[in-house]
Amino acid sequence: MDDNKKVILLAMGVGPARDDVSQLLGEGGHVILTCETADEGIQLAKAHELDIVLLDITVPALNGYGFLESLTNDVVLTKIPAIMVLADTSTEIDENKNITLGVKDHVIKSDNLAADIGTKLLPYIGHVAGGDPLQEKGFKILVVEDDNFLRDLLARKLGQENCEFLAAIDGENALKLIDDEKPSIVLLDLILPGIDGFEVLSKIKQNPEVKDVPVVILSNLGQDSDIKKAKELGADDFLIKANFSIDEVISKIKELISTR
Repeated sequence: MDDNKKVILLAMGVGPARDDVSQLLGEGGHVILTCETADEGIQLAKAHELDIVLLDITVPALNGYGFLESLTNDVVLTKIPAIMVLADTSTEIDENKNITLGVKDHVIKSDNLAADIGTKLLPYIGHVAGGDPLQEKGFKILVVEDDNFLRDLLARKLGQENCEFLAAIDGENALKLIDDEKPSIVLLDLILPGIDGFEVLSKIKQNPEVKDVPVVILSNLGQDSDIKKAKELGADDFLIKANFSIDEVISKIKELISTR
């Protein structure tokens, strides 16, 4: 199978919500399997090489965590990531069990469930119907990074996404590019020659023409105080370099853009 096409098991009850999710993901070219009971789901998981499971834990016949436990008890199925659909924000989540059973995220039922699920799945399936956000015409990403190796690696990876890549090695050039080019998103290091990333972020958010441009911090700094300061200045996300691969960084960018 094409590596870009994923096999997704929708363990959800019959109804409009499942139909909408199935249509959205199916239009993205992915293989969609559905089940209404835990037994059906286990059989499908054993018959197919699943890439991810979407489980609605509010459906009694699917047995919630019991279904995931059955999956992980089979050696062949232990590495399948799962995303859970919850009834509302009051639903109790067992974080320790989530880690043990491979639950990567959750989504709350709403009128926009299909779109919300599509966004949550981006890091795992790469794209959904409606287009990859980095493939949109005129999408520009500015990377502010003084490390030549990392900057070149990002340039190559983002070049494969067909978006326009802009780069700056210091804060002064970054601010000039932001004014001139009006990028769609900024990926910003904090430790830079001249003015640091915190000041660049502050100036971006003080400029009415570009204050709404999303800014993602990508830095070796990772103290709680650094993260808090960046968020208070208006950063949309904070990624510590050592904790994310380049592909994961790009997936995070896609997820952020898709929710705006």
